[in-house]
Amino acid sequence: MTVLNDDLEQIYTYVKDPSTAQKIIDFLKNCTQKIDEVKAQGVQKVFLTDECFVMTQSFEAAPIEFTVFESHKDFVDIQFIIEGQEIFGLQHVDKLEVKEEYSRPRDIMFYKTPEDFNEIKVIAGEYAIFYPRDAHMCRLQKDLPYVGLKAVVKVPVHLMNF
Repeated sequence: MTVLNDDLEQIYTYVKDPSTAQKIIDFLKNCTQKIDEVKAQGVQKVFLTDECFVMTQSFEAAPIEFTVFESHKDFVDIQFIIEGQEIFGLQHVDKLEVKEEYSRPRDIMFYKTPEDFNEIKVIAGEYAIFYPRDAHMCRLQKDLPYVGLKAVVKVPVHLMNF
C-alpha cells in the first residue's frame, strides 16, 4: 500500500537498514536546505550506498494523455517533494492492463490508463512510497499547470519493510 508521510524520521520504519535510512534522511534534509543548488544541478543521480540511489529533478505537470502508469519490481520509490507539489495517480498493478512489458535493465513496466484510479497530492516536505504493487502516474495535471522539484530515492526491495 502506498504510504504518504511528512516525517522524514519515519523512514526508519520503512527501510530495514538503519544506516541506509540515515543516509536517505540526511540527503533529503540537505535538499530542502539547498533548494537553489539542487535546481541549478538539474537532473542528478547520486548513489547513497552500493544499492540505493537518488535522482533529483525538476518537472512540469502534464495532462493525463501525456502521462502513464508505471511500476517497479526491484526497487521501491520514495518520492520526496522538495518544492511545489505533485499529483500522483494510483492503482494496484493487478487492476491494470500492461502497455509495455517489464524492462529489467530499467526496472519499469508501463500500463494503460484505466477509467478509474485514485489520486494523491504530495506537497513540499512530504513523500510518497510506492511499492512494487503500487502503479503510479507521476506529474498528473488536474486543473492548472504546476511545476515542482523532487528527489526520487530508489531502495532495493530487500531493504524495505512491507
